[in-house]
Amino acid sequence: MDKGGKSRMDKKILIATPVHQDEDIFREFLFSLNHLIIPYGYSADVFFILHNCPNLKVYLQEGQYTEINNDVVLRQEGANGRKQWTQENYSIVAEMRTSLLKKAREEKYDYLFMVDSDVLLHPKILKMLITDNKDIVSSLSWTKPNLSSNLEIPCGMDEGWGVYKDVSFALNPALYAIGWTGRCTLISSRIFNNPNISYYQIPGVDNTGSEDYAFCLRCYCNFPDLEICMETRFPSRHLYNKKEYYRWMIEKAKYFKEKKREI
Repeated sequence: MDKGGKSRMDKKILIATPVHQDEDIFREFLFSLNHLIIPYGYSADVFFILHNCPNLKVYLQEGQYTEINNDVVLRQEGANGRKQWTQENYSIVAEMRTSLLKKAREEKYDYLFMVDSDVLLHPKILKMLITDNKDIVSSLSWTKPNLSSNLEIPCGMDEGWGVYKDVSFALNPALYAIGWTGRCTLISSRIFNNPNISYYQIPGVDNTGSEDYAFCLRCYCNFPDLEICMETRFPSRHLYNKKEYYRWMIEKAKYFKEKKREI
């Protein structure tokens, strides 16, 4: 990770996520992190929970990961080519994400950057998210809800927030208040220092099987002044399947050549 300088008063960022990932896609995810600009006055650590993927350890150093190996299949491919999730899947991911909130709290980080392991970050996005000065702010990326269709929607903003009808916010890059988010999210210490915040399902409340939705809803309940936002400048890229990975590998050199000019 590129650093813009260090000081004795560095603020700390934990970049973390649960991981069950294709090896090729995980390598590109790490490549993306290594090109991430860390703002002046900040330092960053990475930490991953490897779920049933011991082959990925070779890409990490001691202290950058822990392992969970069990009989649970975290995700499966559905008939439409998309990953299919069960309530058991969501519960396991919720437990892992909640443990990362606890790690950030106990180790006194200033920010937790929860980034899914199939997301490629724009080099300037972390600096932008910190500059936005929000307690919960995510980066825009696009995905296909159905791989047989050409329709793409913004990740982290699902049907309940009307994105099928209106994605004009993405055509006018800026910071937008949204209902809830996930996938690539910067979380401030004000949020994770509250022990009531977790990713666990909320009993009797619809849609909280999605751990990101449950997290955001809990945050709203505990912080009445909270505004959850999405940053649409410097979008991230979502390698949601191997086909997208191959597309990325063709475009990779051109992408970073263009981003270097921007920086």
